[in-house]
Amino acid sequence: MKRMSLLLALVALLGAGTAPTRTANPIALMNYLPGTWTCSTTFGGGALTYQARYAYDQNQTWLTAIDTSKMGTDRLMISYDKAKHRFRALVADSGGGITVFEAPDTGLAHIVYKSVFPDATMQETFDRISDMHYTTHFRQHTDKGLVTVTDDCRKKA
Repeated sequence: MKRMSLLLALVALLGAGTAPTRTANPIALMNYLPGTWTCSTTFGGGALTYQARYAYDQNQTWLTAIDTSKMGTDRLMISYDKAKHRFRALVADSGGGITVFEAPDTGLAHIVYKSVFPDATMQETFDRISDMHYTTHFRQHTDKGLVTVTDDCRKKA
């Protein structure tokens, strides 16, 4: 679940609102994200800390993050579909699972992702607080009830 939080974090920078007119790939505008972040996550009475390392890939058309915790290592990859004005995020988790998220382009400070694969039960909201701080809020409806996860991430200076 922390993997999904990363993807949301990757997609925030400017302001919220209606879909902005893009003159550049918004992934390249997320220049505050590359580097190392320390994240505290809370979920169902539990908590853990993990490191998120962000970097650009493929001429700044992709932003990748590698999450490392005592539970394993996950990878997040984010891109932007200019034709459809949508962010796309792929999360490959340490258990061998893959999740694909999409989010409409409503700005880069508040991004709401919804899962499209393997199902449509997940939502993750990314909120950029500053260049050094972001939060994510994950929700998933399962047969056992609602799962929620909150991450608070701060960049190492």
